[in-house]
Amino acid sequence: ANAIKEHYMPRFAGDDVPDSLIGSILSISDKIDTICGCFSIGIQPTGSQDPYALRRQAIGIVSIIQEKRLHLDLKELIYKAIEPFSKKSILKNESSKIMEDVIEFFKGRFKNVLLDKAYDYDVVDAVLNADLNDLYDAYLRIVELSKWKTKEEFINIISSFNRVSNLASKCEKISINSESVKEPEEKSLLEAYENINKKFLTAIEKRDYNKALNNLMSMKIPIDDFFDKIMVMVDDDSIRNNRLSILKSIAIMMNKFADLSAIVIPKIK
Repeated sequence: ANAIKEHYMPRFAGDDVPDSLIGSILSISDKIDTICGCFSIGIQPTGSQDPYALRRQAIGIVSIIQEKRLHLDLKELIYKAIEPFSKKSILKNESSKIMEDVIEFFKGRFKNVLLDKAYDYDVVDAVLNADLNDLYDAYLRIVELSKWKTKEEFINIISSFNRVSNLASKCEKISINSESVKEPEEKSLLEAYENINKKFLTAIEKRDYNKALNNLMSMKIPIDDFFDKIMVMVDDDSIRNNRLSILKSIAIMMNKFADLSAIVIPKIK
């Protein structure tokens, strides 16, 4: 009976979230059913028009997830909510397109909630660009990244990461031939990546984001040395592709945490 009462919560901005876990589950289930049901039959908020209060319900789900520290797979949740409407053959669009629209809708509400809490927009974008499905996990990353953004040594390495990301975008397919890695600086960079990658991913899996970022910090010197001494875009296709592949591998590793290229470098006083 208490869970039935709590499933209406939060009823408005600033309202309490359900106190019990079962009330939280029931509230999320009811709200996601309404949101996905409306999106499935072509009813979406437009501009100031939101007759079914879908924005409020999405914000309610975000609030519950944050307050109750729930780790949910957003795509799986949305898929299960759309499935009954799909079985009734009443979808106004492909289920994959509806899922995409609902996910973007949630990301927009999630971003607004965090901006209202005074988190920097670039930090929020950096994490959301990493294509996360777990909103509470995204919140934890945003909290940690916000702390690191105040550190001068971290800001100093952002430009190095940006150089990696910019060139990595030119790599069409990763193919690293260790025998083609001959220059000392490219050897050092590849060795640093291979040494850090496993440690970094282990820290990500454990949600130890402070440790993960500390691991990334150790990449600065080999990255800077590489760009100071090595020409990436050389005429030799095999050498160029090999160097781009190394950079692409590093970029993929970094993006397992966040899209650090989205971070705006502030002026350090």
